[in-house]
Amino acid sequence: MSENNINDWVLLPEEESEDTSPVEEVSTERIGDFMVRNGNEVVEYVGTSTIIIIPEGITKVDSFFLEGKHVTEVHLPSTAIEIFGGAFLEAPDLKNIFVDVS
Repeated sequence: MSENNINDWVLLPEEESEDTSPVEEVSTERIGDFMVRNGNEVVEYVGTSTIIIIPEGITKVDSFFLEGKHVTEVHLPSTAIEIFGGAFLEAPDLKNIFVDVS
């Protein structure tokens, strides 16, 4: 076989690499009017109230968790330390966000 003739080359499929990194288990459950991932991250509001109070113990608020909801007021717990970008972006009626600092 000639090294310079591409027609003689045989392409072999790439070896699939086996990912050995640990897989983080993700669980989502309904807690009150919220869908909560791993017990501490609000990923969606599923209630109907226009004023919502996120429960203590929630540490993260996911992006777009209010998408399309007609919420006017959100109360965040003192435990909320991460609010992902866009968390309140798709809530057209939202007027007030209150943060518990106790």
